[in-house]
Amino acid sequence: MTILRFPPGEVVPSAGVFALVGHFGEPTGVAIWLDEGEKLPLMTVTRDIGPIWFVKVGDEISSSLAA
Repeated sequence: MTILRFPPGEVVPSAGVFALVGHFGEPTGVAIWLDEGEKLPLMTVTRDIGPIWFVKVGDEISSSLAA
């Protein structure tokens, strides 16, 4: 399966939730919702995880309540 990686600052091709990950997919705890044509934020990380990218992880915003 191909995973598209988007560098910080790039314009997104479609709306969705984008998560910031490290070179091997290490989670950083950062995710953002963007609409089509918006730019990903410029980001840096403080720990050494190599290059970072955004990957699209969802097509819609979902909310849930914890009981």
